[in-house]
Order: sequence, then C-alpha cells, then structure tokens
Amino acid sequence: FSIDITEIDGFDNLHHPEGILKDSMVDQKGLVTELGFTLKDGYRFADVRTALEEQLSPYGLSALTNRNDQISNYMLRSEFSQLTTMGIVLPAIFLAISVFMLSIVLKTLIDRARGLIGTLKAFGATDRELLTAYLKQSLALGTVGALLGSVLAIPLGRFMFAMYVDYFNLPYPYYDNFISSRLVGLGIALLTSILATLWGVKDILNITPAESMRPAAPNTALQLLLSKRLAALLNTRQKMGLRAVWRSKSRSLVIALAIAFPFALTSVLFSFDSVIDQMFYDQFEKVQLYDLKVSLAQYVPYDDAIHAAEQLDGVYHSEAAGELTLLMRHGHLTQYAALMVLEQNSTLYHIMDIQQQYYSPPTDGLIINSKTAADLQLKEGDLVEV
Repeated sequence: FSIDITEIDGFDNLHHPEGILKDSMVDQKGLVTELGFTLKDGYRFADVRTALEEQLSPYGLSALTNRNDQISNYMLRSEFSQLTTMGIVLPAIFLAISVFMLSIVLKTLIDRARGLIGTLKAFGATDRELLTAYLKQSLALGTVGALLGSVLAIPLGRFMFAMYVDYFNLPYPYYDNFISSRLVGLGIALLTSILATLWGVKDILNITPAESMRPAAPNTALQLLLSKRLAALLNTRQKMGLRAVWRSKSRSLVIALAIAFPFALTSVLFSFDSVIDQMFYDQFEKVQLYDLKVSLAQYVPYDDAIHAAEQLDGVYHSEAAGELTLLMRHGHLTQYAALMVLEQNSTLYHIMDIQQQYYSPPTDGLIINSKTAADLQLKEGDLVEV
C-alpha cells in the first residue's frame, strides 16, 4: 500500500488508527479500510478533496467524508454538548442556592451583632473595614469549598472517563487533571462568595451607633387580609407565619425556589429508571415486534431471503427489510443517515412517533425524523438529494 501525496498541497499528515499496512477489521497486512488525514492551517477540506479522489480512486475509494459529516464525530459532538450544558446548568443552580443560603446566614449574623457593630462604629471602625472582615470569612469558605470539590472531582472524573473509554475508541484514553479547570472553579467559587457577602451584609451601611442599641424595625408591608373562614382555621402562630411570608415577599420567593430546585432535580434523577423502562417497552412491544433478526453480509433477493427464513424451526412469519447508509443533501447542507426499507403492510416493524402515532412506509418519499430534518432545514414536501 502506497500513495504519493507529496503533490497535494495542504497536507500535514496522513495516518491510519491501527497502522498504514495493517487493517484493524480483518487483521490482514496490505489492506486498509480507513484512512485519516489532517490539513495544514489555512486549508479546507474542499481544497484537497478533488485531488484526493483522483489519487485514491485506483485503490478502491468508496467514500471521502469531512469530519463534521461523520457519524462518530456527530456522536462525540452531541455528547460534549450535553456535558457542557449539564456542566453549566447544574452548577449554576447550586451556586445560586449557595448565594442565597450564605446571604441569609450573614443577614442573621448581622441582626444578632447589631449592638457589636454599632459599638465598633462608635470606636471608629469604618464600613469598609467591617465589610472586609465579612468578605475574608466568605472567601475562606469559598476557597475551602473549591479545594474540597477539586479533590472529589478526581475520583469522580476518572470513573466517568472510564465509561467513555469503554464505549468510544478515543485516541488518548488517559485521564488528565487540568489545573486550568481547577483555577476556573476556584474563581467561580470566590466570585459566588463575594456576591453572597455583598448581598447579605449590605445592611451594615445602615447601622449607626445610636440605632444599634435597639432592635431593627420590621419591614412595612400591606396588611394580609384573610377570609373569616380561613382565619378561623388558623391559630395565632400560623397567622404570624403567613404575615412573615407576606412581609418579605422576595425572600419568601427565593426560599421557595431554593427548596424547589433540589426537589425537582431529585425527582428527575429518580424518574430515569421509569423513563428508560418505558422507552424499552415502547421499542420492543410497539415498534420492533420480531423475536429474531438476521443481518445478511450481502444483498439477497427478496424471495430467497423469505424462503430461507421460513426454513428455520419455529418460524411462522418472516419479513425482509433493507438497511442502507446514505448521504442526504439539501442545498449546502449534508447529513449521513441510516435508511430502512420496509414492507408496505409490515407487522413486525412499526413506525411510531413520540405521540404513539403510527405511519405506513411511503411509496413516493421518505419519512425522516425531526432531528435530521431540522439539521437539513427540511419540511414536508421538500426534495432531498440522496
């Protein structure tokens, strides 16, 4: 096996995952079923595609695909997109809850230390000095939390990375600890602590030595009007609790959200088992109704396939289906997909959407899932090149 690529400008490297002279699928030297190459900076795939096709055609070139159009690359990009989304949404929710809880704790500490704060101000302490003291406490807590999270991330990261190594053929199957990500986490933790502190201790600016000798005045709010029937059902403590909630609407709303988010996340996580069970039930009880599927190595005429299947012991009904990999093009957009060819009145494989509505295989077109149609910007009635 040899290819002269020195005349094609733009190449940086030409390689094969298992070695140029050994095929990883059939374990035979001199055969190659997959080639990969990288381009120099400033070059695009379209710049070398024609020249590559001309030089590789004598060796039996079957397809030349850009990395963005490969199914494996699509799967990895989708997985990375999901991880990025989860890595942003979940920490943001918990950090928001942390900001609120830390600010509530600081507000409570300030209310209890009004006399001490007023005394310190009377002796010359400035607002800046008092704020700095609380900021140092919150920064210390943020630093400890970030360091603890960095330590716990190592075994959890190794465990998660090991699962990806089992399912994907990664070019670098080794887990690394990146200091940059730990520093970013530390910066986010410190910023969160600073925001919580500024929100929680801003009341220090309103404390004067004279007013600190008496308790803080309660917030004024509209009177909570209860119906006579509801008021008769509540005792004094319950009425006081409702008035306290009504008096501090924003704080009550944040507390409710702080309770709702963890409960919602817990409910979603615990419902995964039921959702997956339902997915498998729909797939194997409503879509794929066959008991045995035989994949053939090459094309076989329809009648021959049906006759051979019926010769198997215990088979009382059989159907033939075709499975092809195709490239669909709509305008400048391309997408690889798997095409399934079914009998018109198939009883062993049904086409069903997420609303459990069934469709018959069309005779003059294709049924395309909504994700692929969105990627190709297709709508019902459009023409697509296959």
